[in-house]
Amino acid sequence: MVKLSEDGKIQADTARRKAGFNNKYEIGEISPGTLKRFWRRVTDISPSKFKEICQEIGIQDWESVVDWEDYIAQWRNARLKYKLPDHHAQGVGTLAVKTIKDNIILASGSYDGTINIWQINKDQTTHLTTLNGHKSDVAALIFSDDKLISASYDRTIKFWDTTSWECLDTLENAHQGRIECIALTSEEQYLLVSSCDSASIWVWDVREKRAIRTLEEHSHGDLECINRHNSPVKSNAVLGLLAHENTIISGGMDGKIMLWELSKNQEEVLEEPTIINKELFLKPITSLTLSPNGKILVIGENSYQITVWDIPTRTMIYDSTQKHNYPNTLSLAYHPTGTIVSSASFDLHPHDDTRAIPNIRLWNPHNGDIITTLRGHLHPVRSLIFTPEGKSLISGDEGGHIFLWGIE
Repeated sequence: MVKLSEDGKIQADTARRKAGFNNKYEIGEISPGTLKRFWRRVTDISPSKFKEICQEIGIQDWESVVDWEDYIAQWRNARLKYKLPDHHAQGVGTLAVKTIKDNIILASGSYDGTINIWQINKDQTTHLTTLNGHKSDVAALIFSDDKLISASYDRTIKFWDTTSWECLDTLENAHQGRIECIALTSEEQYLLVSSCDSASIWVWDVREKRAIRTLEEHSHGDLECINRHNSPVKSNAVLGLLAHENTIISGGMDGKIMLWELSKNQEEVLEEPTIINKELFLKPITSLTLSPNGKILVIGENSYQITVWDIPTRTMIYDSTQKHNYPNTLSLAYHPTGTIVSSASFDLHPHDDTRAIPNIRLWNPHNGDIITTLRGHLHPVRSLIFTPEGKSLISGDEGGHIFLWGIE
């Protein structure tokens, strides 16, 4: 929940008058009660409602008028709200979340080949159904406008209806190797697919249901990485892949971060990539997360380092070793407001090198300051995601357990 900053209140009042709203409690279809809390700077407004008010009065950059210091302070008191019932027999490697008809819907994908669908309502989570169909680990999940897309080590990609939860279609042999990541362009026409067995990225035309291009720009890396089953992953894997509108970012075991843009020439589909870290060698990249505005990229490596990059300038802002030095970043997630990043690591015990402690950290991506550390998992945390309204963080571990953390 967010509120106006002191300077933001002045900007908002100026914008309101300029837009012709002389009564600050009568703006569009927004209730007078919500508007009173807005102008009185009460921390009781969701980011989505706050954004709606700003758009009504003519402030497009709503994030510029938020009291982020107050918001981040709320997350210092984040706690474990509850553990979801165990419906997975093995580890939870991927999570996806979406608001559907005012309900928060969570999809969890497991090494057991199943996908569980949950409905989250305040402090209660209801298990809706289990989707069966994959024959191996479910490695990636994406919600599109009206579908859930799942990708598996069985080399298939499935499309599920988000009303009936029936499987609508399957792409067979969607990659030559076990599928690790998928990314969908904004018009939902192109689906990019990467593997933990190959440096290549396959591009699928979703509408025509055919593979149209193979991207071979990533190369073999120098090191191997331990995967979810504690076995070596080949040094040419592409373990990080995400999309923001029509920009795609890939991170490989070769330590390269590549940025792709859709081409105006539809035969080429994508322009030649830009290597973001041309002058800085990174260790094998194991996880990526991108800020909601697509400008800040956070990269987890198979090392003690997390790096933060400015996408427009293609420069590194800082690396985390100056603030916190924790090994084995397994998962990353950006808060929907862009003010917080969560990272999961498998830390060594301070007094016993043979033991490790699963930790989740929340930190400020702009300066690297740690906000808080969340402890409770007994197994390595492989998946993280914030809920759309920004009040909860969901985590899944290798033991098949799902925790929901949050603020009041």
